[in-house]
Order: sequence, then C-alpha cells, then structure tokens
Amino acid sequence: MGLSEQFYRALTIAILESRGEIENILKNQARRVNDRSETLDTLADYIRGNIRQNLTLTDLEEQSHYSARHLQNLFREKFNCKPMQFVRRQRLSSAMEKLQEGSWDDSVTSIARDCRYRFTSNFSSDFHREFGVAPSVVLKLHALQGIRPESLKSNGLEQLNWGYRQLGLFALVFGAIQV
Repeated sequence: MGLSEQFYRALTIAILESRGEIENILKNQARRVNDRSETLDTLADYIRGNIRQNLTLTDLEEQSHYSARHLQNLFREKFNCKPMQFVRRQRLSSAMEKLQEGSWDDSVTSIARDCRYRFTSNFSSDFHREFGVAPSVVLKLHALQGIRPESLKSNGLEQLNWGYRQLGLFALVFGAIQV
C-alpha cells in the first residue's frame, strides 16, 4: 500500500469519525454477521431435514442465496469444513443413529443406501474415518445389546456366542457389553 493510499484511508476514517458514522458502519457489519449466522443455521437445519435427498452444492446455493465460494468460506468459518463435507457428516451421524437402533435383520448395505450412499465400501470407509470404527461393528454391538436371555432359542445362543467372538475385545474395551 502506497503512501498516498494510506493518507486517503486515514483521511476517510477521520471524516467518518467527525460525522459519527463509524458506529453506524460497525453496527451494520455486526448485523451482517448475525444475518450470515442465522442463514447458516437455517441452512444447517435444511440439510438435516432433507438428509435423505440427494443434496448438491447448487441446492445449497439456491436455498441460501449465496454463491458456492461464499458458502465454502462461511462453512469453513463456522463448521470448519466445506458445505458438502457438512452434508456427509450429517449423513454419517444419521447412519450412526440407525446403526445404534439396528437389529439382527438390518444390514450395513440397507443403511448405507438409506443415507444416499451408492457403494457400501465408500460408506464404510467414510464411517470408519469419521467415527474410528466399522459400521458393521456398531450394528452388531447394538444388536447384541438388544438380546435378552429369556428370548434366546437354540440358534439364538449360537448367534450370541458368534457375536461375542466377532466383537472380541472391542466390546470389552469400550464397555459396551457388560459380561
């Protein structure tokens, strides 16, 4: 920045201060920041409410009336990720809830498809990256917790033993199953 540009900026600030307009400018900036925050909160609610839809960045642009670049900057500032990473995280959180509510009849593939993943392998790797555990382990673990001893039939006991063997130390380390 050259000397003349610095001089003009200082002169402009002095004139604005003499007129008392600096406070109005700061209030307007604060209002814009609040408006952006409200818009992002509304957009996050929209994403959570439409998580089963095939959301795209264009959809988010249309919903928020911001450009893709501006959305990326706002999301990075507020959520520390890009908009589509936020969508993926919301889908994975939804998948975690479904896996935790799962039963023996549920499959990782059906839950992955329900969360808009075309390929189970992509779902599994994203899930493992996000939560540090495979989705199949979460599903089996919570299915095992739902078993009551009085409801076990002859093959149910075999399933329970198989489940404990499969989960092994994972269940004991994390205290998910009390033996």
